[in-house]
Amino acid sequence: MAEQGFAGLFSGCRRRQLGLWPDEVRAYMSLRPVHSGAQFRPHSGERGTAMKDDVFNMEMRKFLKTVGVTSQREIESAVQQAIRSGRIKGREKLAARMTLTIEAIGLTHKIEGEIALE
Repeated sequence: MAEQGFAGLFSGCRRRQLGLWPDEVRAYMSLRPVHSGAQFRPHSGERGTAMKDDVFNMEMRKFLKTVGVTSQREIESAVQQAIRSGRIKGREKLAARMTLTIEAIGLTHKIEGEIALE
């Protein structure tokens, strides 16, 4: 995977093929309805708050694609600048941390990992 460089890090299809999805994503994907006309109902059990699962799914995917593409661009740029300035050599493993927050539903999800440069 190292030969793919940064382009391969955020490829969902490639990660899915290699089985590299985090457990939380795998669990969600196994529970979601398969047919496009499915209804999504919040766990609160409230009536009248249902929405189309396919609309929710598409909007969530659009958001996550934007996050992935812009994050990759920012990481690549910052790494290149750090190498040019001499702060890093380009052979390190960089600790990375990201927090996803959706205030309206009280979601705060922290993700930590490493990005190997070589």
